[in-house]
Amino acid sequence: ALINDISKWTNVTLDPTNSRVMKLDISANAIHGAIPAELFPRYPVIGVALAHMQRLYMSDNQISCATVPDFSPLQQLEVLDLSENAFHGKIAALRLPPSIRNLDLGFNFFAGPLTAQWLRTIPRVQVLGLAGNGLSCDLPSSGWHHLQSLEHLYASRCKLSGPVPARLADSQRLVTIDLGENECLEDSIPESLVELQGLQLLRLEGCRGLADTKQVQHALQERSRPVCCQFWGLQATNSPQPSSLP
Repeated sequence: ALINDISKWTNVTLDPTNSRVMKLDISANAIHGAIPAELFPRYPVIGVALAHMQRLYMSDNQISCATVPDFSPLQQLEVLDLSENAFHGKIAALRLPPSIRNLDLGFNFFAGPLTAQWLRTIPRVQVLGLAGNGLSCDLPSSGWHHLQSLEHLYASRCKLSGPVPARLADSQRLVTIDLGENECLEDSIPESLVELQGLQLLRLEGCRGLADTKQVQHALQERSRPVCCQFWGLQATNSPQPSSLP
């Protein structure tokens, strides 16, 4: 049976009570080529075998897909790591189950726009990794209120442009905001970000287009809780820099 075959693979974790696949790690396996966009409809037996999977790691391969497979049938999937591959296409076309909590799409070739409608499809996400993609778009000015579980946003080196939206602070649990090395970001830094109660790191280093940061530095000094802000050519903090984040 397919389950028996899968159980012989390395880096597969099965539920000991019913042999369901819970975790599949095929990272750094020199896998190359494309994954069919209609993977689960075309091969329903795979969908059945992986229907209860919670964690899928595919990073550091050479997978190239113009259309990323529809992962929405994996209704219990919580962790999806597609980083360091050659996935491309529009990020807003990526279909995911609402159960996703940790999503790493970093260092691929995804393109924008990044839309409020897409943010709405991942309401439980806690870690969102977009770094190193050529999104070439603005950050959405709305939709962040859908991400009430979001704690860590990594979107450095994404060729982002336009203003940093004040409504980003609608994701009220943010601990890390990394927008570094996006030279086309412009306008001022919203004070609402510095005022986030749980914020520990606001990284805007390398964002040359941002306006003077003195107002934000003043707001930083008014905070009673620790936060480290890294601006273009400047680091400001009201406490020692926090330890490394997950």
